[in-house]
Amino acid sequence: MDQLVAELPETPPRAPEADGDQERLGEVTVTHRFVDAPGDGETVRWHYVEGGPVDAPVVVFLHGVPDSWWQWHYAIEALGSDFRCLAIDLKGYGQSEKGTGDFRQEGVAIQLEALLDQLRIERFSLVTHDRGTPVGDHLAARMGNRVIRYGRGQQHLWHLHPDLHPQQDVFTSPEAPAVLADARRIVVTAYSVLGEREVKVSDLVRTVQEFSYDGINTAVPRYSTLRRSGRMDRSTHPAHLSVEMPRPAAPGSRRSSPAPRVLHRPRRGGEAPGRQCCAPLRFGPLLALRSP
Repeated sequence: MDQLVAELPETPPRAPEADGDQERLGEVTVTHRFVDAPGDGETVRWHYVEGGPVDAPVVVFLHGVPDSWWQWHYAIEALGSDFRCLAIDLKGYGQSEKGTGDFRQEGVAIQLEALLDQLRIERFSLVTHDRGTPVGDHLAARMGNRVIRYGRGQQHLWHLHPDLHPQQDVFTSPEAPAVLADARRIVVTAYSVLGEREVKVSDLVRTVQEFSYDGINTAVPRYSTLRRSGRMDRSTHPAHLSVEMPRPAAPGSRRSSPAPRVLHRPRRGGEAPGRQCCAPLRFGPLLALRSP
């Protein structure tokens, strides 16, 4: 592990973006946005990136740990010509709110609902991964038929099972802020030791930078120290469940990943019934979205 961390290039701090800043992802230009929305008696400042035609079907992406909106940059690059993509920094991550407040999975879902309402997002497809998935479960349940499809990636229904998530002990320990402050080691562990597929060095560097913003190391553990409460109402939208593989028994172990699946890409303006137009996903074992 020490060698892997040492081999990672230097990762200087990344200057925070400003609202309206743009960057290029392949052929897709994304815009950084900052929006204040109602929270738990306070205002939550959200950061997200947006790419794709404004009148196209909307896809909302929620990342895992130790990630940010950047986890979805290949997906946005692949889908941005056909979908309006919104990749959100979850509360406590990236450049979103790090202050105190409601960090329950259900509470953050309520705050995300307020954000989507403020953005006037009426109907959307939802794609989640890892720690973004419990929040996504609550969001999908709360928003009912506004969620057209749900690509649910790598998490347990619907809470985290401690036997399958040994990192929970780290996140709830008094040492958690110090451990999470070492973004290089956290990212290398997540992407090099616990994974099967090789990750580009440039992606590791950007992931480290996005996980190094002030306050992340103290905000992220709040998700783990609060009891997961509440019941979820039934949802009737189509969903695909991408089940997480068992965790390795030791840091040096390897786990396999399913082959990438495909995401349904409807033609602009509709399509004939039964027509399939698919493109490979490059960001992981996620299928997905079928026309209703």
